[in-house]
Amino acid sequence: VGLYDRLSTIAAWQSDVEARWLAVAGVEALGTPSAEQRAVLAAGRAHVPAIKRVALAPAQRALIGAAGPGQDGARLGATGELWRALAPAVTAALALEPGKLGFVRADRVAFKKLGEKFGLAAALAGQLGLGDLDVYVSEGRAGVARALAADTPTLCLGADVARADHGPARFALARALVLAAEATGPLLELKDVELLWMWAAALQVAGVPVPPILAEAAAADRNPVDERVRLLDKHWGRRDKKAFAALPAARAIDAADLTAFRRHAAGVGNRFGLLAVGDLAIALAYLDVGRGGRAVVDSPLALELTAWSVGAAHLALRHELGYELGADRGGGA
Repeated sequence: VGLYDRLSTIAAWQSDVEARWLAVAGVEALGTPSAEQRAVLAAGRAHVPAIKRVALAPAQRALIGAAGPGQDGARLGATGELWRALAPAVTAALALEPGKLGFVRADRVAFKKLGEKFGLAAALAGQLGLGDLDVYVSEGRAGVARALAADTPTLCLGADVARADHGPARFALARALVLAAEATGPLLELKDVELLWMWAAALQVAGVPVPPILAEAAAADRNPVDERVRLLDKHWGRRDKKAFAALPAARAIDAADLTAFRRHAAGVGNRFGLLAVGDLAIALAYLDVGRGGRAVVDSPLALELTAWSVGAAHLALRHELGYELGADRGGGA
């Protein structure tokens, strides 16, 4: 708490309204803000980012997707490339499809008409450069925000999320969209051991030697691995299978890389969600952290997001996208 409190004090000395708001939000996440800080929070929450349907520049996408402390960006990138070749087959193997999630044909919204009904969803999709998207919206599926990695990215949304009726819905919408854009939605559906089973099966189906740690996991749980081999062999297209096997990283990625990549994918979703909602408390509430949920210090993802919220990348993105508070930030325009 002390670090964020000091950041808040420094920002106040510099008359930096934006940095002070973000620092005080960090104080609130980890402790109890003072009366003066609560006034800062109230002023910050009166401002909701106005999101334009303009594609993010590559450098801006890189800021959102950058490796965090202790993460190896090169290995994350290599694992991500492999995952993209595998993701549609994993989606099919897990039977993740709109119908199985409680959506029907009548819930489908044509991508070209998305902006007419759900302007924020269209704007966020535009930011992410999504040129096509299968979207299903249901009034009966409140709170749902699922991203499926099919050949065409697919979103299954409750109507409240699609409309961004409230802060958590806005966060969930943005998070789901970036997971769709990155094809990482199914990755977050898997438990640790299920991810190892799926990866061991993928290597077997692609004809790639299985690393010792994964081979040991596969030998200990032969039945679930064999079942995933059968499903992937059925759903994985020959071209994607060959593309996967041809990547050098297929022979180098280990279990630690897989768990690091999944954690990073969740973090990227949280960062984009925070950008869209503009309020750390809303983001943490969605993650079931803070008041009424787990302590922030007990959640690595929450701690990472809290640290990122006051970092240079977040500040730069808010400035460049026109989300920041005040017009006199640090003497600027």
